[in-house]
Amino acid sequence: MTSELPKTSVAEMLAERIVALKVGDLPAATARKCEDLLIDVVGLCVTARNEDYIASALAGWDDDGACTVIGHKRTLTASGAAFVNGTAAPAGLFDNSFGCTSFNSNGVCANPVPQTVTLVYGSGDTADEAIMNDMASTLNNVSSTYNMGLTVSVQPLPTGQMITEAFSQPTHLYLYALGWIDDYPWVLDFTGNMLAYPGTYPGTAGMNFPAMNTLYQDSLNASATNNIPALIKYSNEMNALSNKEVMYLWTFNVVNFVTMTSNVQGLYWNTSLGSAAGNGVGPEYFATLY
Repeated sequence: MTSELPKTSVAEMLAERIVALKVGDLPAATARKCEDLLIDVVGLCVTARNEDYIASALAGWDDDGACTVIGHKRTLTASGAAFVNGTAAPAGLFDNSFGCTSFNSNGVCANPVPQTVTLVYGSGDTADEAIMNDMASTLNNVSSTYNMGLTVSVQPLPTGQMITEAFSQPTHLYLYALGWIDDYPWVLDFTGNMLAYPGTYPGTAGMNFPAMNTLYQDSLNASATNNIPALIKYSNEMNALSNKEVMYLWTFNVVNFVTMTSNVQGLYWNTSLGSAAGNGVGPEYFATLY
C-alpha cells in the first residue's frame, strides 16, 4: 500500500461517469426515481430560499462562479453551490417511502404501499362534511388512477370527542375541522394560539417552525414597546409563513358583526353559548337588563 494520493480522485472519476451517462441507458424505473429526486431537491431549495439559514449560507460564501444556487440569482463555485443547495435540501427532506416505490412503463405504480387517511369533522357540520367529501373524492380518484395505494375516508365524530382526540398529545387525527370565532381583542391572542409553537394548535399537532417562533417573539417585543407598525409587519409575516407551510385550510362562513354596549348593566359571558360549547356558534356576550 502506498501513501501517495491517487492522480485522479474518486470524486473526479464519479463526475466523469455521470457526465458520460446517457438517460436512455438507464432502466425506466431508475430514470423515474432520478427525476423524482431532482424534483424533490429543487422544490426543497425553492421552498427554503428565503429562510435565514440559507441567507447566512449564501452570504458566508465569498467565491462567485458559474454554478446555480437553486432559487437565487447569484451563482457560485461548484463547492459553494453544493454547500448552499445541500443546506437547503435536507431541511425539509421529503419522505418518499409512502405510496409508490416505482412506476411501470405506463406511469402507474407497480407495488403501492397501502395507507388510509381519515378526515374528521364534527357531527352535524354539513359545510365541512361537504368540503372533506370533495377532497376525499379527488384524492381517491388520483390514487385509483395511478394505483398509489392511498385511501381517504371521511368520518363524523361528536364534537366533544373530536376536540378531546384532536388536542391529545400527540394528536392522532390526521386532519379535522373545527370552528373558530375571532373574538380576541389583540392579534397576539390569535397568532400565539394558532401559529407559534407550543401554542394550542401547533403544540398538539407538532407544527414547530423555528422561523415562526422567531417572528412571534419579535411581535411580542413590538407589542411590549407599543411599536404597532412592527407588530403589524411581524403578524403579516407569520400569516404568510403559515400559508406557505399549509398549516391550515381556512373556510369562511357568513360573517356576523355584533355591536355590544355596556350602557345598561354591562356585559356578561354566557357559558352555554361559548365558541366551544356552541360548536362555533355565538355571540357569547350579552348585555344585562336587570
